[in-house]
Amino acid sequence: MAISPYIVIGVPVNPATRATNGFSGVLDPRGGLRDGWQGGRDVMGTFPNDPSAAVINDMRQISTDYLPNRRIKEETLSLSYSFVSDIGEFKLNAGHFNYSSYNILDADFSIAGTYIISGRETGLGWISGQTRDSQSKQIDANFSTELASAQVTAGLFYFDQEQAYNWIFGTTSDSAPQSVTWATWPNDSFEFTAESKALYLQSVIAVGDRLELTLGGRYSEDNRSSHRLVVDPTTVEGTPRPFHVPSDDAVQLGDDSHFDYRVALMYAIGNKTNIFASLATGYMSGEVQSGTGSLLDASENDTIEIGVKTSLLNDSLYISATAYESRYENLTTSLLFLIPESDVYGSRSVPGGGVKSRGLEIESTWRPREQTLLSASITLDDSKFEEFYKRYVYTETDGNPRITTLDDGSRTMDVSGLETPFAPDLTIALNASHEMQLHEFGTITPSAAIYWSDSYNTETVPYFWSNQNSFWTLDLGLAYDMARSGLSFQAYVTNATDEEYFTGSDTFSKERAVVQLNDPRTWGIRMKLDF
Repeated sequence: MAISPYIVIGVPVNPATRATNGFSGVLDPRGGLRDGWQGGRDVMGTFPNDPSAAVINDMRQISTDYLPNRRIKEETLSLSYSFVSDIGEFKLNAGHFNYSSYNILDADFSIAGTYIISGRETGLGWISGQTRDSQSKQIDANFSTELASAQVTAGLFYFDQEQAYNWIFGTTSDSAPQSVTWATWPNDSFEFTAESKALYLQSVIAVGDRLELTLGGRYSEDNRSSHRLVVDPTTVEGTPRPFHVPSDDAVQLGDDSHFDYRVALMYAIGNKTNIFASLATGYMSGEVQSGTGSLLDASENDTIEIGVKTSLLNDSLYISATAYESRYENLTTSLLFLIPESDVYGSRSVPGGGVKSRGLEIESTWRPREQTLLSASITLDDSKFEEFYKRYVYTETDGNPRITTLDDGSRTMDVSGLETPFAPDLTIALNASHEMQLHEFGTITPSAAIYWSDSYNTETVPYFWSNQNSFWTLDLGLAYDMARSGLSFQAYVTNATDEEYFTGSDTFSKERAVVQLNDPRTWGIRMKLDF
């Protein structure tokens, strides 16, 4: 399995001009330099002279000289309480969460640093990673009661979080790859807080014998802060990783408030068939912008749904179909920027525009026999950008009229009306399980799941190299429940066919195309004991 979240797959170039091209080029199999060609990082060496400069054909193999340094620690304390009285039911869910992690990897994605590459006096490699520390608490309390022909639920929600995020960068040498000299110039490190409070009320009202009306509302207030951190220069040598201290920058503050609602109708057109429609709004609190620490505005969403649910064949077959349309406003996108005092590019979140998504979801479950369960789902999706812009990072544009050159020489592309990434037009999921009784020895249940996805792009700008072709996966399982002991086992194989497909992509500095892959074939055994 890969030890890095990204894999360099090459530099997109036009072989006739040797200039980088994201639309009609080819992938030059390198991450390093190539004489007379654009793109590539000198820290990875020169192709084809240095082995560190080439990509590896096996996408499950990583070229590295730095063993990853990782640690994750998580503590969770949760409380659930319910009390039922003559007037209604009170519920309380509360939790306290502590999380800390660091993940430091080989940032040049190569064996550079383990030897002296051509044209350089010493072999140097790059290391980068991130650390996170978070403390949060959450409380959700509500009360439900029956009032005449209505069921009413009222509640309050509270969330409080303190979090620190640090991006770190360093260099290693060929003599000691695990010994890192950490840089002090990275400015993408912040500590930020978020406090969210909300009041909500929902009522489900029976209007006659066949019609049910749902009315709900939620008022939310968010208070946020952000403060940039800097590397403590006393910790850049001789420590596993650098530590951070508050900068002299001013603390940035932001407040959001929002009212969201939901209106839904459910109508019974028969004893076993219902039709429904709903209108709902929502919002996501704004992000903290990398590089500046600015607090971005919230994103908003409006969704309309209509559908039907029915039961057939003596209730052994259940079918539902839902048509939907969602509009997202003030979504964020990312732009590359040159980090001061370095030749390394970072990514910065900025307001990008809107997205419109509409489609149809069909779900069905069928139990032809008591021991056999079959299910299927089909999703048809049409998701397009409305007004949305993204930076175009390559030299040649093929005369694309959507691309505009800005005053600083960079280019931005208007992707309005184009398909959004990771939104295949069609996906299909099939599941089957069959329970076999062994009497006093328990039960055995084999299962299988097939998932098929149409092709999709993994980038906001539809680069040729970021397109993922259609694929299918197969998961297998075998569960054994021992009778009367409370002990059960499950053997499983996920991605049994070892399919490879993109789960992410990006363009790193010097036009290196990188992708993320799904997990390879994975198998294991789980054990569960109920007592």
